[in-house]
Amino acid sequence: MHIILLSGGSGKRVWPLSNDVRSKQFLSLIDDQKGGHESMLKRVYRQIRKVLKDVPILIASGEAQYEQILGEVGGSVEVVLEPARRDTFPAIALSCSYLSCEKHVSDDEIVLVLPVDVFADLSYFEVLSRMADVATKDIARLVLMGIKPSHPASSYGYIQISEQFSEYALVKGFVEKPTVEVAQSLIDNGSLWNGGVFAFKLGYLMEIAQKHFPGSTYRSLLAQYGSLEKISFDYAVVEKTDSLAMVSYDGMWKDLGSWDTLTQEMGSKTVGQAVLALEEPQTSVVNELDIPVVALGTNNLVIAASLDGILVADRRQCASLKKHVESLSALPRFESLRWGTKKVLLRKPGASSVNYLTIKADAEYGHTPESDVVLVNMEGTAVLNTDQGPEAFMMLESKHIKQGQAYQIQAETELHVLQIVKS
Repeated sequence: MHIILLSGGSGKRVWPLSNDVRSKQFLSLIDDQKGGHESMLKRVYRQIRKVLKDVPILIASGEAQYEQILGEVGGSVEVVLEPARRDTFPAIALSCSYLSCEKHVSDDEIVLVLPVDVFADLSYFEVLSRMADVATKDIARLVLMGIKPSHPASSYGYIQISEQFSEYALVKGFVEKPTVEVAQSLIDNGSLWNGGVFAFKLGYLMEIAQKHFPGSTYRSLLAQYGSLEKISFDYAVVEKTDSLAMVSYDGMWKDLGSWDTLTQEMGSKTVGQAVLALEEPQTSVVNELDIPVVALGTNNLVIAASLDGILVADRRQCASLKKHVESLSALPRFESLRWGTKKVLLRKPGASSVNYLTIKADAEYGHTPESDVVLVNMEGTAVLNTDQGPEAFMMLESKHIKQGQAYQIQAETELHVLQIVKS
C-alpha cells in the first residue's frame, strides 16, 4: 500500500496568513491537545503514522511548498514537485508515474489518495485500510470514501448508491453541490458526501494516464507538465469509470476551509499577542505581528493580522473572503521554511530589501546571492561558511557577502539575522 497526499491550494480562503506559498495546511493553528498548536499537515501525518505505521507516504506539491513540507514532517516522506498547477488528475498521474517508473512499484500495489488538509478523527484513517481491502479484492477498480452527512450541505458533492453490502456499496452516480432541498432528498435516499479519497491499483491509474498522455513516463510528464490540460480527477476518472465502489465513514469530519471553521478548532480564542475583553467572547484573534492586537467589546468577529495584511470579518462573511482578496497579488512577506522563518520588513523595487531570518538551532541556511548582502547577527551563535572557509558568526556581528559569493550559515543556537539585500 502507498499513500499519496495532495498538497495544494492558493491560500486565499484564510488570507492574510496564507498565500500562494503558505497554504492553510501549513498554518500552526490546530489545537494539538497539549496546550499548543499544530498544522493540518502535521496532524494528518501524525494520525496516518499512528494508524498505518509503515505505509510509505508520497506528497504531491507545488515547488514553492517543498521547504515548508520538510519543515513540518522532516525528510521522512518523499515529495513529488509539480512545476505548475494543473489540478488533481495531472498531480495524481505524475505521482503514480513516479511510483511506477522511478520506484518500480508493482502494478498490483494499492494506492490511496487523499487531501492533506483533512480534519477528522483516527477512525477516518482506519477506513483507508477497508478501502484498500475492497480494491485488493477487485470488487471495483476504483474505490471512494463516502462520508455520512451531518446536515444537508449545498457546498459538497454527493455519492448515490445503487446496492449496499456489509463492507462496501456500489455507486450509481453523483450530484455536485445541490440546493439544500435536493441535498436533503439525497440524504433521505442514502447518499453520502464525496470525501475526495480514492483507492485503486497502481496499474489501473497507469492505464488511464497512458490514454491521456500516450507513451508518457514520470520524467516526460514532468517535462511537459506545464502544458497538460487542467482537469480534476473526479472529471477525468471518477465520473467516467464503470467499476466504482464506496466505503462509508461515519465519524467526525470537517472542512476547515474558512476562518470561521478553522478558528473553532484552535482550542483558544487567541493565538499570538492579543487581548480580548468580553464576558463570553465569540471573537477569535490570530496575530503573527510583533505588536499586540486588542479587541474590546467585539462579538462574532475573526481578526487575523500578519505582515501580508489585516483581516477584520464577521464570522458569517468569512466564506466569501476569497473573492475579495483574489486580486491582491503582492509577494508574501512571511514564509515558514525547513530551516526557520523569513519576514520581509522592507521591499521596494530598485532599492535595498530587508529581511528578518529566524534560523532553527542546528539548521542551515544559505544561497548564492544575485546582489551584495549584509548579514547582521541580532541574537545567537553560528558558523558562516564562504569560499574563504568557516568563521564564527557572533551576536551583533555583521558580515558582507559579495554578489555571486556562495554562503551558508550553520546555526548553533536559534539565530536571528537581519539580512540586507542591496539593489
